[in-house]
Amino acid sequence: MSRITTLYFLIFLSLYLQNSFGQQPKNPGMKWPVDIEKSLAVAGDNRSELEKVLNHYSAKPSDSLKYKAVAYLIRNMVWHYSAVKLVPEMNKLSLLVAKADSLYYSLVRGKNSKELAAQDVNAGVMHIRKQILEMMTTLDINDDDTQILTDINDTEDHNARFLIEQVEHAFWLRQNAPLVRKLSFAEFCQTILPYKFVNEKYVSRSAPFFYNFFSKYLGEVKNDKDSIIENIHRYNITIANFKKILGNYPLPEKVGFEELLFVLPFERWDCFDLTNFGALILNACGLPIKIEYNVTGKLFAGSHSTGAFLNVPGLNQFTFETTVPSKIAGKGYWRGLMNFYQICFEPQTNTPFFLKEKNEVTPTELSSPLLKDMSYMRVDTTTVTLPFKLQTSNKLAYLATFNRITGISCTSWGLINKKTKTVSFRNAIPGSLYFPVYLNGETKVLFGSPFFLKVDSIKDKVVYSKRSFDIFKKRILDSVFITRKFPEKAPLRALSKELVGTFILASDSSDFKNADTVYVLDYIPKFEPQDLVLKTKRAYRYYRIVAPKLTSRVTLGEIEFLTNKSFNYKNTIAPTPLYRFNFSDRGKIPDSGLTKITDNINRRLPQYDGNVETAPRQNIYITQQFSQPTFVTHLRIIPLNANNGIVPGNQYILYCWEDGDWKKIGEVRKATDQFLFFDKLETNKIYWLKNITRGREEAPFILDEEGQQRFFYTDIFNELRWT
Repeated sequence: MSRITTLYFLIFLSLYLQNSFGQQPKNPGMKWPVDIEKSLAVAGDNRSELEKVLNHYSAKPSDSLKYKAVAYLIRNMVWHYSAVKLVPEMNKLSLLVAKADSLYYSLVRGKNSKELAAQDVNAGVMHIRKQILEMMTTLDINDDDTQILTDINDTEDHNARFLIEQVEHAFWLRQNAPLVRKLSFAEFCQTILPYKFVNEKYVSRSAPFFYNFFSKYLGEVKNDKDSIIENIHRYNITIANFKKILGNYPLPEKVGFEELLFVLPFERWDCFDLTNFGALILNACGLPIKIEYNVTGKLFAGSHSTGAFLNVPGLNQFTFETTVPSKIAGKGYWRGLMNFYQICFEPQTNTPFFLKEKNEVTPTELSSPLLKDMSYMRVDTTTVTLPFKLQTSNKLAYLATFNRITGISCTSWGLINKKTKTVSFRNAIPGSLYFPVYLNGETKVLFGSPFFLKVDSIKDKVVYSKRSFDIFKKRILDSVFITRKFPEKAPLRALSKELVGTFILASDSSDFKNADTVYVLDYIPKFEPQDLVLKTKRAYRYYRIVAPKLTSRVTLGEIEFLTNKSFNYKNTIAPTPLYRFNFSDRGKIPDSGLTKITDNINRRLPQYDGNVETAPRQNIYITQQFSQPTFVTHLRIIPLNANNGIVPGNQYILYCWEDGDWKKIGEVRKATDQFLFFDKLETNKIYWLKNITRGREEAPFILDEEGQQRFFYTDIFNELRWT
């Protein structure tokens, strides 16, 4: 059982014991309602602080609505906890941030978004950065006294002042913020009132603090889509500039706010951190935001959280700090992702946490009681009913999909109907590869064959394969050359296609006025080294690769200038070898007599850095100047790509889906070429090639009669042509 699941179990057990053993008041004169008493019982020494808030709002009839809001907060606080807390609240770091806030606001006050992006603002930000660095050396921030507490239930933590500030500010917004006035009281409680959304993310500040800090930067909040987009844009600019000013985060632990404004390493900071703070800040400024996340992608593993507007139709979700909501709303926008869930402040009864049998284990990825399935609003969904003939005490079954980290990951749930021996999934997503499973303890057990869900647009019904993927003739293959772990990406293929028409100039002068055209690219280059044979008849000092007229960039991941060894140039080395995709390719590698010129080559530039995943961003042309006239005979190029082929030196494991699990085929292989050789593989079986050396992108595939890899979403069903 995961740590998060254990915490929820302990919360539930505590509430259950109160019900079972009469710890809640039973007499008619009880002071607080039963659901509030349950939270108070968990609060321990902090009970008195919570009761101060209840007493504060129950004393006057005019505060009856505020009392309802407080009751909502306190009865639901019990479902929330913080992984880390740092005290004291006023520390040296907060003083540093306050100084940065003062200096930055003096710089940007009264400026619009266009002016915020101007050079003088950027120069001002760098000047403030110098002042902050000086202040950091005198403060000795690492000397702060800290106390770290782990897994603290929120009822044990927040004091009366914090909660009263939160409530008062929320009701001020209810009167003064146009977007908040539109909300029902229930929506208001679910969105504006909460002091946090994501568990394990400690938040040390209440809404008034966030409003005072950020509202001056966001501009006026109006009931208008363009204005809302502008507010989000200004928020992103503000966070980006504070990160430039403050630099790297100096403390070993997060403090509950200030870390948002610093640069943190990826392993300590993720999209859920950004979204939790971003939603709280925007809500505090009168922009009603809910947090949603997709449980995984069809091809890409891992969850991603986003902000979603409440009661503002026509604006899609957005990622804090990097994007703004666009008006291009529509379910097709998210077609590469699986189910979307909203993170709620109050528990949702229609979740596995509450629907399961008493001792039934739920998958970690769907174990939270605070989930609300929003998939039907973000992607096309349908109901699919599968036979379930196994004997089990479980109430739930799941649709899982491929996940490179865990093998498979559950994305949605359904209730098992013991009478009909079926299970129905209401929010299944067409165009998805599914593994139907239930849990035996913590082990995912298959109760049917994997299938690919499609909707027949003509017959308007759900169709799926019954037992196996009988796409190709059943065959055992004697020789298979595996060349990729992930399909080629369509956006990168499009960039490669744009290279057609690229031309190469050679000149004796840097102005290229009397240049000779020595090559014109007339084909779509592949994602591998290839030689362009130049029409050079002599040596030139300057060479230039020019983008076609219709594009503005030369998206080449690697460029090597080659010459014949017979010229005996001094600054040369062996060029990057051409790729070999099978054994017979060895005989196709010519003894070309070519060598790579290193004279005046800047290895820090992306086209020369040895990394095919980097390329010049917006270069209309690339110019290379040699120290002396040089006879270049060939250009060896590799278009920008994701490097998802077989990389020599990397180690790989091939898996096959058999008997309800991923079975390893053979031992770990260390690649020596751009292929891995296997024999006795079968068509139509599901395979997964895992790179254990590097990379994050892997996808399942099957083999056709020729032994060629066919990836599900791009080659077989062509569901994700853009991927």
